Amino acid sequence: MLELNSDNFNKEIKENKLLVIDLWAEWCIEESTQILTSDNIPKLAKEINNTDILLTYNGKEITPDKVKKSFTSNILGHCKEIITESERKIKVTDEHEFLTPKGWKKAEELKKNEKVAVMLEFDKDKWEKIEKDLPKGLAWENIKETKEIYLKSVQKISMENNHNFIANGFLAHNCGPCKAMSPIFEELSKEMKEVKFAKLNVDDNQNIAQRLSVLGIPTFIMFKDGKEIARVTGARPKSMIKSNIEVAFK
Repeated sequence: MLELNSDNFNKEIKENKLLVIDLWAEWCIEESTQILTSDNIPKLAKEINNTDILLTYNGKEITPDKVKKSFTSNILGHCKEIITESERKIKVTDEHEFLTPKGWKKAEELKKNEKVAVMLEFDKDKWEKIEKDLPKGLAWENIKETKEIYLKSVQKISMENNHNFIANGFLAHNCGPCKAMSPIFEELSKEMKEVKFAKLNVDDNQNIAQRLSVLGIPTFIMFKDGKEIARVTGARPKSMIKSNIEVAFK
């Protein structure tokens, strides 16, 4: 897979007749979001440092995990604000997933009165298991409202393990659309030999992201003879991405 950056970007889009670029970044969250640390003390996302230990959920129990990288980014994106009946609030990307009684569900798919998993409280000594299908310390709470928002800046955080994180009392999935789409993009590159596939990290190449007016990640941009001819934003099924590429390059 070709890795693009500020040094080779112009050369590659001009030399390749058919080129698809995956513009990706680490998962992001609103800077003022409180994320639970391993000592059970919430910490603002913008204050989280590399090597901090956060509490995460591995599917069975609450477990600590180490932060590999944390930094503020001005890459803008369309997001959701989720508000529950007890006025818990969290601002995340549309593709962040929340645990519901029916499994993990994207923020953009959540509806009013749907239940999501939340923390009972941050003090482990006071936790009580009140839901038979949730681990100790978690309970179901109804959603009161979902809002469409845009964030001016976000905190980009990556963890050692692909776990879930606990933010503002919510249990949310930190996998992110970029990681979810990466293997799909890799498969398409092997299937569509007549097209060249490349990846570009927008956090490391913000000048290119701004030049291309990238407002959400992941974004897939199709170039032909150095000119953009189509783009797709967000996590999408493999068949849809493939169809868009085929239509664009006819």
